[in-house]
Amino acid sequence: MIHAQRRLPRRGVALLLVLISMATALTLVMGWLAAQDNSALVGSNAARAAAARAAAQSGLDLAAAVLESEAPWQTAHTDGWLLQGHAIADAIVDIRLMDEATGEPPHIGSSLLFVEATATLDGMTQTASALATVHPFDADTRGDLSGYAVWAAGNLQIQGNARVRSWTDSGHGARVLACLGDLHATGRARRDISSGDLSVHIPIGVGSEDGRSVTIPNIIGSVGLPVAPMPQLTHGDVIDSLELPRGQRHDVTGHLSISGDLVMERDAVLHITNASDLTVHGELIMNRGSAIVIEPGVRVRIAVGGDIELSGAVIGTEQARRRSGNAWQQRHINWTDPEMITVCTVGHPQASWEIDRGSLIQGTMHAPGCDVLIDRSTVMGRIAAHDVSLTRNARLLYDHRMDSRTGLSHLTELVDRLDLMNLRSDGLDQWACADMLERLGTMLDSPESARVTAPVEGWWVHRPIPVDYVMRRCGGDVDAWEHNAMVLADEDGARP
Repeated sequence: MIHAQRRLPRRGVALLLVLISMATALTLVMGWLAAQDNSALVGSNAARAAAARAAAQSGLDLAAAVLESEAPWQTAHTDGWLLQGHAIADAIVDIRLMDEATGEPPHIGSSLLFVEATATLDGMTQTASALATVHPFDADTRGDLSGYAVWAAGNLQIQGNARVRSWTDSGHGARVLACLGDLHATGRARRDISSGDLSVHIPIGVGSEDGRSVTIPNIIGSVGLPVAPMPQLTHGDVIDSLELPRGQRHDVTGHLSISGDLVMERDAVLHITNASDLTVHGELIMNRGSAIVIEPGVRVRIAVGGDIELSGAVIGTEQARRRSGNAWQQRHINWTDPEMITVCTVGHPQASWEIDRGSLIQGTMHAPGCDVLIDRSTVMGRIAAHDVSLTRNARLLYDHRMDSRTGLSHLTELVDRLDLMNLRSDGLDQWACADMLERLGTMLDSPESARVTAPVEGWWVHRPIPVDYVMRRCGGDVDAWEHNAMVLADEDGARP
């Protein structure tokens, strides 16, 4: 018996497929229409944010113009607010100044400022901030020398195999030496200067035969090396003198003032665990193997009124190994932030600082009236002193993160790049240079009869004070972005 195969109707399946296709198409169309509706809102928000950021940036430029003027911005403010509710284009801008050193509103003498401009446009708020340096550089103002690996108010001597190098992974930037007296370089240092690997800044009228040098512009007035302020301690421990015998360990947990000498015999250790000032009014003598050990991240200032003699000793963090008779190499040094440690003077002594026989100092050496000798030893940080000598196998490892990027070194480079004074060898002769300098100084100086009035002959006309600033934030966190980019480059091996 033959059964005929029954065919099922296909119309229902086809209809189902059509319905699914229509639903998919409808979903896509609705999504596209919704995206079109949102695109207008997103575009409007982006435009408002961009306009607000531009207004905030204009606020920073306006603040810089005020700082360049003779307007009394140090005192003419309300809790740091320079402008509030100020109209720029279609936005409302508020500008505030804060002293970067104290975290308080500006005062007479403020020169390093945190500037923040906040702009609001149609309910959209954007902020731009910068670190600004004001450069009057007169006798009463402390200049920012953080961009110099070495600052010598007198003579600078680099001999033998002594080198000025960069600390690896500390960022890009030139290694800059400043010498207001005679510069004498031999060996590797002379070749580094001649090749441009080291940059030299000198005062006007001082020539250099060791390669191209950059002239510190005299339009900013006299540049001195002021004494680091040392308060008279009324708290903490005060003792007559301190002598640590061989191998002895002494812990310091707070401020310590020594009216006499600090002498550390072989392998003695002075361990500083908290932020403090160590003041030695006499001499600091550290013999072979002795160390002033500072915990990482602890800010310490070591002020010495007399001579310093380090012989195979260490001032810095705990080191994994010791060196004797030879300079420390970077691979042997445990890194620490050199800005956290300062070795400076008490008062303004004309003392002698001798760092020799494989010694190591991590930090800033600030000795206005002192002669500093680094012999077969290493400084990880920077040096500012009167006469500076690096001899034999000495090493100065400059960490570019110490550079504020708004100091005298950058201002000097800026003036040199602009070539306003035609001081290059292919520029004007010395008489034409002198004439150009005089004309430039006259142009920048404010006439004595000029008064700060508005709107005619206002402060924006007479702006004699150099100011430069570095962006900190413009809508987003610029510092964080740069840090992350540098970390990623290090991981990929893309950064030298």
